Amino acid sequence: MANPAPKTKDFKAWQNVQPGGKPKLIVTGKVETSNSNQTPGLSEHVPQGINPKILLIDLTITTKGEGNTMMGWLDVRFEKPITRDQYSNVDILWDGNIIEHLKVATAE
Repeated sequence: MANPAPKTKDFKAWQNVQPGGKPKLIVTGKVETSNSNQTPGLSEHVPQGINPKILLIDLTITTKGEGNTMMGWLDVRFEKPITRDQYSNVDILWDGNIIEHLKVATAE
């Protein structure tokens, strides 16, 4: 049986195409954790899906050592170099299931 997805909030995805730097995709959000030894993370899903305009990103929670029971919201961030308008959407996956579907905004 799969682990239930953690609660998430405030997820956003945008492409930063401001002058003076190379374009990059930035995804941020908050993930609820239940223990002080848990760290959420975002990484590219392998393999990517069939639609090249939708980036699939896995949400994971890593547990290290011993911790204390403590509910709390932790920030999570993902960055990737891109070409302008490479992606229109980002899907956040938990155990292979979409838990967030984000439209990619543009920061110019």
